[in-house]
Amino acid sequence: MTVSTIEGFRLSPQQRNLWLKQRNNADYVAQAAFLIAGNLNLEVLQKAVQTVVNRHEVLRTSFHSLPGVKIPVQVIQNYNLSGLQIVDFSHYDSDEQSTKIENYLVTGRRLVNKNESLLRLSLLILAQGKYLLVLTLPSLCADSWTLNNLFSEISHTYSLCLENQDLLDIEEPIQYIQFAEWQNQLLEDEEAEAGKEYWQQQDFSNQQPLILPWETNLTGESKLASVIYHQKISSELITQISDIANQYNTTTSNFLLACWQTLLWRLTKQSHIVINTVFNDRKYEELLELMGLAAKSLPVQCVFQQDFKFSEILTQISENIRQINKWQEYFIWTDNVEGVANYQDLPIGFEFQELPEDCLAGNVSFSLCQHFCNFAPFKLKLNCLQKQAGIALELQYQNGLLSDSNIQQLFNYFLTLVASVIDNIYTPVSELKIINDQEHHQLLIEFNHTYKNYPNSEYVHQLFEQQAQNKPEDIAVVFEGEKLTYAQLNTKANKLAHYLKRLGVGADILVGLYVERSIDIIVGILGILKAGAAYLPLDPKLPGENLAFRLQDAQTPILLTQQSLLEKLPQTTVQVICLDTDWETIARENQENPQIAVQPESLVYAIFTSGSTGKPKAVAIEHQQLLNYLHSILDRLNLPAAASFATVSTFAADLGNTIVFAALCTGDVCIYCPKKESLMHRRSQIIFNDIP
Repeated sequence: MTVSTIEGFRLSPQQRNLWLKQRNNADYVAQAAFLIAGNLNLEVLQKAVQTVVNRHEVLRTSFHSLPGVKIPVQVIQNYNLSGLQIVDFSHYDSDEQSTKIENYLVTGRRLVNKNESLLRLSLLILAQGKYLLVLTLPSLCADSWTLNNLFSEISHTYSLCLENQDLLDIEEPIQYIQFAEWQNQLLEDEEAEAGKEYWQQQDFSNQQPLILPWETNLTGESKLASVIYHQKISSELITQISDIANQYNTTTSNFLLACWQTLLWRLTKQSHIVINTVFNDRKYEELLELMGLAAKSLPVQCVFQQDFKFSEILTQISENIRQINKWQEYFIWTDNVEGVANYQDLPIGFEFQELPEDCLAGNVSFSLCQHFCNFAPFKLKLNCLQKQAGIALELQYQNGLLSDSNIQQLFNYFLTLVASVIDNIYTPVSELKIINDQEHHQLLIEFNHTYKNYPNSEYVHQLFEQQAQNKPEDIAVVFEGEKLTYAQLNTKANKLAHYLKRLGVGADILVGLYVERSIDIIVGILGILKAGAAYLPLDPKLPGENLAFRLQDAQTPILLTQQSLLEKLPQTTVQVICLDTDWETIARENQENPQIAVQPESLVYAIFTSGSTGKPKAVAIEHQQLLNYLHSILDRLNLPAAASFATVSTFAADLGNTIVFAALCTGDVCIYCPKKESLMHRRSQIIFNDIP
């Protein structure tokens, strides 16, 4: 029996936490792209990269799981860079090349294997004397600072190799396995109790997930934030930010974090805003050149009140950051936030990075042009990338939760807020501007420029009469197996209208309509309107006391109903007419269109509120209001000819009424169907509405 021995080392706390998160198969990966311009010596570049990989064991580390052990060990291997993978993109035009590069980078991230893959390298040829060196590796082996260090070391080593300088004199770096062991020992030492106690005192139990106004899970999936939106801060604004940071003895990073938390407070209205902020955990000089996953995503909490000034928020956050920097090594994810009932699985994040400057190596220039690192889950993360030339902002987000237009709007809010803070640092955060002048004008002026000169010479019952004259044989209304043409419906409505007029019905008189789902509803509505009155729809499912209240409150003199509903009626002095059993009498009336005078402000119908917040109240609708709605909705829907409108709504709700007019005033079909019936209609298009 052959027994193999593996020399492995413990994972760091950061690696252990990430390893457990990777069970969801998310793409936790680090990737950088260096733009190289000039007369590149490919052989020297390969030697430089090999030298850097030889110096840093973490760049040639893989992970091996032992039987029965949940957490693997890290194993250092030999790594021989036999040759760079070279891909030629030089024959593409500028736009196509940009697309090809982006697709190549995204594909490269997905190919990384957390168990086996070491550093993956490729060289893209963009043009003569212009290249892109792409480095990709698992986040278990790298964070953003590692990518910066790789850039600096590879470009510097290329220069040394180009000049044939002795590479043996370069100081040996701290290896990641040493750092990992130190981090583990810190947590195991007795002196760790003070640090652990600090984090235990940070109470996240009341922290609700931060839900943005536009947020929606469009895909039903939770993925890492991988889509990035870029924006730059002007040099003038950077200078002003730096001046304020110096004035408050803080940093540009803390200022931008304070702005980010303030914006999220304004958008979510939650008093406690927790942002998972990236700390690189290289606070000692000896660790600055360390390669590997040293960074942590730590919760930074800020408490807001309406009257807090921004200066107070900045001071609060600066002090929180100072404390977290002191105790960051002692944060244990599983102990401090994981499992807390309300803590967010997909938090909002923040990271501030100082990127290395461009450099020259002989006659070749190196610049860091692409920078991507995912080692913690976020749904939205603000990255602030600082170079001597300025600060670039990135919003990294999940496109299944937020759309591109949402992110652009969020960027505009953030930049407007930052500019507002500059001149108003002592202003309450609730009064700082987040909407720029253009959007302010759009909200107050453009969006409110809604005036339309809709006609008011013909009212809904008259528009219906026109359709009855123009297309008398077309189907107007359908209920189960029963249907009426426009001519038939108009005749029945006219007879009912004349009957009601003889009973004294006229303008602004409410006539109750208490009818089961049937064509009688449509006949009743049109008959009441043609009599010059207004109707009050009443749901047959109403309890008796509720029905009595509505009839009394509306002072309805007449109630149209059906024989089957009489036993449900409360004691009332209202005159009751049954549209089914009394129809023989009604049918003797004149069948011509009644001549009535209606004003724009005359009542057309009234509907009672549900009463869920108190007593039900009747909401009165005027003829002009209904006309305005009708013309507006038809303009917006832009419906084709011969559309069919279907409703399963109760006609005692507003949309249950308006759908009737949209159909009958345009010559289309109104399909009035039983509740919960599944509809299939062979005419062109069905406009369906349902109010539960």
